[in-house]
Amino acid sequence: MQRLLEAEKALGYAVGIDQVQLVMNVAAAQEVFAKRQKLGEDVIGFAFTIKSRALARLGELLAQMPKNVGAHGSKVTGSKQEPVRDTTLTLKDLGLDKKTSSVAQQLAALPAQTREAIAQRETTLAKVRREQKAEELRTAVMRSA
Repeated sequence: MQRLLEAEKALGYAVGIDQVQLVMNVAAAQEVFAKRQKLGEDVIGFAFTIKSRALARLGELLAQMPKNVGAHGSKVTGSKQEPVRDTTLTLKDLGLDKKTSSVAQQLAALPAQTREAIAQRETTLAKVRREQKAEELRTAVMRSA
């Protein structure tokens, strides 16, 4: 429980992607440990809450970053034509995969109240996304009618 309290405090100070990732990883490890040791739903839930908040913070930071678009064509230097590469950091450079990045950015795009409901395990991201899609569909049908 002490590590979770430290992780929660650290999340408040985290300003970089690497710092947020560290908090998220500690919380995820503590969640697994709490489950395996049968420490109770309150400890497991607290670990999940910190992990979810860190994931949302990660999404906020990722959304602020410029996107890496890969090669941009080529430039001529002397008698050679060389490809021009984007030097912006990639997800791989950051130690992230596409799924984590996607989930983090989806969480970050939600209203704070909804994010907290997910963190408190009152709902899930999948359920929120289904409800959003259903609402969009209802709105589209109403417009076309």
